[in-house]
Amino acid sequence: MAKSPVLHHHADLPDTWWQDLHQALDHVALVRTDRQAVREQYIRRCVPEFTRVTPGEIVWTTAHGSLHWANLTGPALTLLD
Repeated sequence: MAKSPVLHHHADLPDTWWQDLHQALDHVALVRTDRQAVREQYIRRCVPEFTRVTPGEIVWTTAHGSLHWANLTGPALTLLD
């Protein structure tokens, strides 16, 4: 969809694309793994730095560790890795 992880224009995508993305990420979250893309120490340091919000309890699920615009396609959704 994009040539870089940063989106430089409006993403004109249908509501079904966003629904498909939510569903895909829900499915990814169900996969069991011991790998870590982000450590809790990083989250606790960086979230307050950028948002001025202190994270509460962190609940871990599997995530797409490099989810950004260059790893998504449209108008039909495909997650690339």
